[in-house]
Amino acid sequence: MQKTAMTSAVQREVLHPIYIELLLHLAQNKGVKPHKLVSPKLADSLKFRHKPATFFHLVERFMELCPDKYLPVNFGRQSDLAAAGTIGSAVMSAPTVRDAFEIICRFYPLTGMSYDINYKRTASETIVQMDMSDPEVPSSARNFLLESLVHSWAGCYKILRGEEIRIKSISFDFQPTTPSDYYREHFGAEVFVSTGRNIVVFDNYLFEQANLTRNSSVHSRFVARCEAALQRYRGGVTCSQIVRRYLKSENNLTSAILASIASSMNISSRTLNRRLQAENYKFSQLLQEERLSRACELLKTSAMTTAEIAEQLGYSDASNFRRAFKKWVGFSPSEFREKSPELLNGI
Repeated sequence: MQKTAMTSAVQREVLHPIYIELLLHLAQNKGVKPHKLVSPKLADSLKFRHKPATFFHLVERFMELCPDKYLPVNFGRQSDLAAAGTIGSAVMSAPTVRDAFEIICRFYPLTGMSYDINYKRTASETIVQMDMSDPEVPSSARNFLLESLVHSWAGCYKILRGEEIRIKSISFDFQPTTPSDYYREHFGAEVFVSTGRNIVVFDNYLFEQANLTRNSSVHSRFVARCEAALQRYRGGVTCSQIVRRYLKSENNLTSAILASIASSMNISSRTLNRRLQAENYKFSQLLQEERLSRACELLKTSAMTTAEIAEQLGYSDASNFRRAFKKWVGFSPSEFREKSPELLNGI
């Protein structure tokens, strides 16, 4: 029964498209023609979320075409947090390295990659244990991806801190392709193989460093979006609820925001509209609801003019806002402001 559940996870279209993009980019750099890995027809379907099994097959194929012992290094080092969507933005805006790493651990399921990442903190060290839980992952692809994960973390750290990371030790339950000398030279790490565990050990001081890319004004917003996406991924939140949460987090409400929401969910705008329709909603309806709610709040609690409110809500001019508001509420914005608190609270 357990194996059936795991197998279905591998076959579901849950893998983030960035992994295929990174693999194809590396293949091109190594002189491997993209069509050797994936047909043009299949490439189009991989622009959105797809089956992990497809990616694992491509990894094995790439390793056959390019037997380079530094492939895990090159694949992991391609990490570009700016291209990693909402998760990348949450990581980059985090206050410290530890905060960033905790975000990575918590929201890795959103990538669709079946990593198991856990860590514990001692008096002087942070010990990270990693593995891939899915038995359907081919062993060669698993080993490649676990090794590349270490180099991915190193690439993330360099973005966050502007310097190379130092690692105390690394243990693999397999024989890595990257020579041990590379780990010693670049990370100062001793490498132990065939230990039965995959563990990376860091000094605690590395995790307490402030990130150069931290941004407190947007960090909580990106984390909230990740939380909403994670709940939906686990089946706890509907598509319309995610859209509502996203709209509430935006400063400027425009119809163009549809593309941004779809991008944060790693789907196309057309797919987002289709999923909303399945829940008997339209994006324009949800946008209108949020505009109404925010307009009422601003009219009650702020001294902003009608024109200023219209601009913040994404209207091209104040007259359009006034017409829309009166249609929603039955009063003009100025009349709404003049009404009694009892009436306002009832709308």
